[in-house]
Formats: sequence, structure tokens, C-alpha cells
Amino acid sequence: MAEYIQLQITFPALEEAQEAAAFLVESKLAACAQVIPGVQSRYIWQGETCESAEVLLLCKTRSALFTCVATEISSRHSYDCPQIVGVPLDFISSSYAKWLDENIRNG
Repeated sequence: MAEYIQLQITFPALEEAQEAAAFLVESKLAACAQVIPGVQSRYIWQGETCESAEVLLLCKTRSALFTCVATEISSRHSYDCPQIVGVPLDFISSSYAKWLDENIRNG
């Protein structure tokens, strides 16, 4: 398993995504967070096809912290079933990995 992951989390509103980003970085559950507004999502929810504008939050963290981050985000998220996906970072520069180590708590 890769030591680091990039989290992909969607939110219905910019403010909610910004609050989550601030919480994750300030608590050292993520080293950085990018808030990307204007994402158009199409999905099936409760048997209906839906389309909505969302905000995408990308965060870098340790794989070992995924469960902790998912629990924290789920407890604060306005969706019943939020998208919280961790993508392994298999290729990462040594200088960036060092920076991540310095800015993420140990799992």
C-alpha cells in the first residue's frame, strides 16, 4: 500500500469545503488542501439520476489516516453519503514526501 494518498471529497457548498479543508490542515490530518469550486456532478441517488454543482476538496495525507479522516469528515458533512475517496500516491518526489512527513501527524 502507498504511504500517502490524495483524498477526493465533494461538498454541496464552498463554505463547507473550506471549513473541512481548514479543519484537516489545522489538525494535521492533511498537509494541504485544494478547494475546487464549479464541479458538475452526475450521479444516481435513491434511484433517481441527479445533476448538481459541487465543490471538490483534494487533500494529501497518510494512508494510515484514511479511516480517521473519513470518520471526521462524515461526522461534519451535510450529505448522508459523502464521497470520501483515497487515491494512492505511488509516485511522489522525495522533497514533497519529506514536506508531507513534516506536516501530517503520524498514523
